[in-house]
Amino acid sequence: MIRPGRHQFPFQVLIPESAPSSYESQFGTIRYAVKISIITNSDQSTTSETFPFHVIARSYFEDVPMALMKQIEYKDEVDFTVCTFPFGTVYLRVTLPRTGFRLGELIQVKVHVRSCTRKALKDCRMQLILKSQFEAMSRYEHVNEKKLLEQMLDNVLLGRAKGRSETEFKTCDLKIPENGVPSQQSTRGDGDVNIIAISYVLRFVAKPGIETEIPIIVTSKGYREPTKSITSSAVAELRPARSNRRATIFESNDPNNPAVFYC
Repeated sequence: MIRPGRHQFPFQVLIPESAPSSYESQFGTIRYAVKISIITNSDQSTTSETFPFHVIARSYFEDVPMALMKQIEYKDEVDFTVCTFPFGTVYLRVTLPRTGFRLGELIQVKVHVRSCTRKALKDCRMQLILKSQFEAMSRYEHVNEKKLLEQMLDNVLLGRAKGRSETEFKTCDLKIPENGVPSQQSTRGDGDVNIIAISYVLRFVAKPGIETEIPIIVTSKGYREPTKSITSSAVAELRPARSNRRATIFESNDPNNPAVFYC
């Protein structure tokens, strides 16, 4: 029984550490809200109100593999073939300070192109892409349906690369939004499955027909210890997936023998 007048009822709600971040899209949403209900003897005075709030999953650089916090050189090559006649190969090298970043951070990317073909590469661009994967199970069939949604967060025009030459583009900056969503894997640490997975990639595109992606991880926070910084001088080498290449991960603490990844 509440007497007439104004009353306050302080309360606390514990949000689980494994709770995913708030997210809105056309295929699925993750929303959080507190519902307050007042029930009286009269239907006219009985009321309820819903108060939505935003949740950002807490993640730190310490939560990602240390190998991702090293400088990397991503290498790829594209063979141009027309009517079974080879026209040459384009070699691409992308240098990143690391592949683990936080929300609001600026990613500095350096791109080097070596073209062994007569064709010039036009409209070369670096893009920051947010990928959302949605997974749902049918009520009537034991079948999982997946949908992929891509959103371009930043896009920087690099220029063009002449044929049969090497081009070193100026370092470009790509901005991760402050109000974005951190990376969210399809499986959680407790073994449960997230029906919405969030991932980020850096994508290099050029005409004609060149496109390659570098996966990165985005956390909501930096280091737990503010005084901690990246001091390792080791450089990792990252190459795109090939059907005839074994999946190998090798990590070394020796700066003279850097980590090498074949994904």
